[in-house]
Amino acid sequence: MTATVLLALLTVYMMACAVLCSLRAAEFIDTPLYRNMVFSVVITYGVYFASSVMALDPYHLVTCFVQYILLTPMYINVLNMYVYPILTLTFLSF
Repeated sequence: MTATVLLALLTVYMMACAVLCSLRAAEFIDTPLYRNMVFSVVITYGVYFASSVMALDPYHLVTCFVQYILLTPMYINVLNMYVYPILTLTFLSF
């Protein structure tokens, strides 16, 4: 539980930094940096939207988006903890 809260707080910090970077990049609107920032944000949220529409569940974006964003680092870390031992055993068996 403590690790989940800590990772959620780090995600909030990361998102605040991303917003500040985006605002900073907006000062240089004619540069490739701004274009890349806008492109990555549009693609990321576009994939979220497209996948929810393909699953015929678009209201899920409204009801669960904040929880999903805050808990994503925990899911990634838990999956990595279980994947690395399997990979290690797989490579050692050859």
